[in-house]
Amino acid sequence: MRPYSANYPASAILGWTAERGAFGTFLSQIRLKETVTESTGRFTVDTVEQIRVLEPGSWEVWRQAKTADGEKSQWTLFESGTTSIDVIPFVFFYRLREGLGIGRPPLLELAHLNIEHWQSASDQQNILHVARVPILFAKGFGTVDKITVGAKAATTAKDAHAELKYVEHSGAAIEAGRNAIHDLEDRMRQIGAELLTERLGEVTAQQVNSEDEDNRSTLRKIVEEFEDSLESCLALMALWGGDKNADPRVELFKDFATVSPAGHTSNQREIK
Repeated sequence: MRPYSANYPASAILGWTAERGAFGTFLSQIRLKETVTESTGRFTVDTVEQIRVLEPGSWEVWRQAKTADGEKSQWTLFESGTTSIDVIPFVFFYRLREGLGIGRPPLLELAHLNIEHWQSASDQQNILHVARVPILFAKGFGTVDKITVGAKAATTAKDAHAELKYVEHSGAAIEAGRNAIHDLEDRMRQIGAELLTERLGEVTAQQVNSEDEDNRSTLRKIVEEFEDSLESCLALMALWGGDKNADPRVELFKDFATVSPAGHTSNQREIK
């Protein structure tokens, strides 16, 4: 027996239900969207979408059957089975947890600023394109005067006050746009650095003496959440193997206060 884990992104989780029990809230059903490939010939494969429904002690796979004209019909049960454990073998990883199955991306604001940076940089490139092309300005020329522009050409005019010159962009808007992009990039750096900023966490009286619990950065909390998720995965594997008393421990590097100025961190990790 070799239990394994599979990754389901948030977009693949169609929905779930939960119930409250003696030991807290637990999943009673979860529906997952999957894409599998099946051989349809010697050299061809077909991509099939399916929905996996997990419940304590059982599983089902639903697919859309195809009609004679190739169109997809309603969802029907494709296959089902039972499991040897009475819990749903699924573990959420939240980043920043807000509730069962609900998490908040820690860099959502940075993603919004990234879009703003792309828009501002696009405007800056456009104004540079316009400003680099000077406009030929002619004053005092009549309709019969012929204007020839070139290195080996001369232009004459009858009006003594006639002028012929290039008008260029003053560059003020270019500098303003450049400064705006630099300010935006500084804000993006600050938001990224906030993950490493240590904040006073919620601690109990028993935890006050623990130096690790006094101040924790957002990134450290995320890593600790990931440790808990991995421990839950290993516990499910042990339960599948018949060991109900397994107590796995996972330790990942999270001492980000010792990060070097160059941004390098230790890559050490330990799974016990």
